[in-house]
Amino acid sequence: MLFRGTEFYVNLDRIEEPDLGYFIEAKSRTWSRRDAEHKAELAHQLIACLGAADAVAEDYVEIAGGE
Repeated sequence: MLFRGTEFYVNLDRIEEPDLGYFIEAKSRTWSRRDAEHKAELAHQLIACLGAADAVAEDYVEIAGGE
């Protein structure tokens, strides 16, 4: 999807074991550290626009308390 002039790939995932509910994941290709920081902020804004209550920057394994 195109959000504020930047292409993002958006996924809706549900984790059942353990039951963590639904997650929206937004990704974009980055070309430099500066570009990555800019797109991370845009991804946060995009997720908020999609109605997510909270935004986190962790992998599913970290959220579930795994390694």
